[in-house]
Amino acid sequence: MPYQSQSADVVVASTFNWYWLVDGSQAQSFRVCLANTTAIKQSDEPKHHGDESDARHLA
Repeated sequence: MPYQSQSADVVVASTFNWYWLVDGSQAQSFRVCLANTTAIKQSDEPKHHGDESDARHLA
């Protein structure tokens, strides 16, 4: 895993298929946090969000 030495945790959004990513990440010795993205507010301002900005915010 190229970035494992730089990473302490993995955050996974609680989508319908999150379990395979959690299982694989834990098998590689990552600590995994399951995030309820509807409960995490980025800001009150309406703006475009995509996967990259969501990932940065969760990190």
